[in-house]
Amino acid sequence: MEKNTWAADLDVSQITHVMQNLILTADQAMPGGGKISICGANNWITENDKAPESTLVAGAYVKISVENEGTGISPDILDKISDPYFTTKNTGTGLGLASTFTIIQQHGGL
Repeated sequence: MEKNTWAADLDVSQITHVMQNLILTADQAMPGGGKISICGANNWITENDKAPESTLVAGAYVKISVENEGTGISPDILDKISDPYFTTKNTGTGLGLASTFTIIQQHGGL
């Protein structure tokens, strides 16, 4: 965590659900084991910083990054990972990242 990271106004139970989904997905991406890193940092977004298609408004944000040592997401499915019921696993429901994406949007994030 970055020193002096800002406090964020959020629903703790929903963000806990988000983190559980991200950590589970990261763990499943590393069947042979590996490291999961979680970092938080202050991030100020200006109108000039935004991509034209971004839904973010200018302002102060806390950026949370979850990284793993897995093989990564294939570019041909990257745009589908937040679609409900899309999964690459035989036993998955496809709801983990879909619900994560929705919760983050409801919190004004991306």
